[in-house]
Amino acid sequence: MLWARFTRVLGAEETLGRDARFTSNALRIKHRDELIPAVQQILEQRPAAAWLERLAQAQIPAAAIQTVGEALTDPQTLARGLIVEIEHPTIGVARSIANPVRLSATPPLYRLPPPTLGEHTTAILRELGCSPEEITAVGHNPSI
Repeated sequence: MLWARFTRVLGAEETLGRDARFTSNALRIKHRDELIPAVQQILEQRPAAAWLERLAQAQIPAAAIQTVGEALTDPQTLARGLIVEIEHPTIGVARSIANPVRLSATPPLYRLPPPTLGEHTTAILRELGCSPEEITAVGHNPSI
């Protein structure tokens, strides 16, 4: 059972592993306000890399949580082509997240750069049926 292996890795078989509040997933969810701080206190005793290694050895699925910067430069992210570069009229090259849907006959096209702040506001307000006066009242020029 995954929970038993997890408590063994934590060195908490005698405490968390035998605590009646945590013997089933439903009970662990019910008592998560007590469980999370207890697990966190144990995990704080070692670096994340050490825990990840121990969890992998015990065949417990786990992975590090990456910062945005780490995720964007992760070898797997780059190998899957999940970052695209699009020429932007004001900032030069803009890096963006690629469409994750990959269809061989119809690959995604990246024709337009990300819009500038407010670039499409007037058009959207018109599409929503706002009058030129209403658009002006919210601070946009309806002649654009």
